[in-house]
Amino acid sequence: MPGLTLCGASFFVFAHGLVHLLWLAAYWPLTTIDGIPYKTTLFGGHWDVGDTGMRAYSALWVAPTIGFCVAAIGLVTGLSWARPFTVAVALGAILLSLPDVGHAKWGALIDAAIIAVIVFGSR
Repeated sequence: MPGLTLCGASFFVFAHGLVHLLWLAAYWPLTTIDGIPYKTTLFGGHWDVGDTGMRAYSALWVAPTIGFCVAAIGLVTGLSWARPFTVAVALGAILLSLPDVGHAKWGALIDAAIIAVIVFGSR
């Protein structure tokens, strides 16, 4: 069953990557999303970046989306670079969450869990 477990984990990583698009959609803003209200401030309201700054921040969320999707493909196919790449993408996503940790905290915790499973689950 190791293949099935790896396939399930890869699907989870892929799906988690797609969830990052919610921040693009909410902060561009392309649509209204419950739980992620449109705003123009980061760091708990301490830094007003305006509409343009918020669009730039929202566009950055595309990177972990692509990264996690590529990582999932690498994991499921057993490519040697997939595990370190997944850890790097998850760390980047955590860093990207910091300016909006109030809304992105659960995603950051999932990123941390992905890192833990990759680093400690392979031992």
